[in-house]
Amino acid sequence: MFRKSGFITAILILTIVSLASVLCQAAQPQALMTRHVPQVVANGKAQRVGQLPANQTMRFDIVIPLRDQTGLDIFYQELYDPTTPFYHQFITPEEFTARFGPTEQDWEAMVNFAKASGFDIFSGSRDERDLRVTGTVANIEKAFHVTLGVYQDPNENRTFF
Repeated sequence: MFRKSGFITAILILTIVSLASVLCQAAQPQALMTRHVPQVVANGKAQRVGQLPANQTMRFDIVIPLRDQTGLDIFYQELYDPTTPFYHQFITPEEFTARFGPTEQDWEAMVNFAKASGFDIFSGSRDERDLRVTGTVANIEKAFHVTLGVYQDPNENRTFF
């Protein structure tokens, strides 16, 4: 049976990670986001200077987690171990999805969640485990129970969200 709260939590975590790596459409062109960004927010070195406008549209991905990470780890070990009967027995993307990817019900739940949250879906597939969407900051904040702030980078003359 599908567990909605665990699914929503996984989506939230993955989306927050995705949002941190996406550039805001209204932002100035910037260099690739650096790895220190989350740390400087968490430790208070980056000062909050504002909030993203509620009507600003963002493009982001919602990635559904694998349903059998342990099984996948074992599969990879056996795939590259010449002593196993599964050595170099590669599988198709469809076989991968069937074994390790989201179930059809999990995928449909994620699509329904995105639509109910007011996001517009522009691409994605169950085999890729990736739903590409656009939505306003207000919808993102409401759907994922977050506040998207704007922060001053402590080392560079730029802001980030």
